[in-house]
Amino acid sequence: MFITPAVRDKIEGHLRSLQDMSDWLDRLCRTDEAWEQEMTYRLAAERAIWRALESTTDICSEIIDALVMRDAGGYADMLKVLHEENVIDTDCYHRLSRLVPLRSRLLRQQDRVTSTEIREAVEEHRLDFESFMRQIRVFLGRVS
Repeated sequence: MFITPAVRDKIEGHLRSLQDMSDWLDRLCRTDEAWEQEMTYRLAAERAIWRALESTTDICSEIIDALVMRDAGGYADMLKVLHEENVIDTDCYHRLSRLVPLRSRLLRQQDRVTSTEIREAVEEHRLDFESFMRQIRVFLGRVS
């Protein structure tokens, strides 16, 4: 297996973006305020989760395409492909897969996403992106 320098650069760019979102979500969780009730923070949290998921799936797509893995049938399936190919572990796969429906709802059913749901998603999944990034970097080290 081999990933070209150009593909590696794209993945690194997505990893940087994902790190920024992950860091922001982590800082948000450390506040004692009821930030989910403040519209600015809630909207920022929604956008950060969405961007983190987009970066995650962009990374998945780059790896799948570069290494000619099986075609994924959607966002959750991209994570499944990386799991099947031993790029990410079972826990990471399951935890991030649980966020995919929220991504869809943030795009198509914004009126049904509650502030409590956003807070719970941020608190439950903020560290999942860190785990994903670690596993991707380990994988990139194996295929260089």
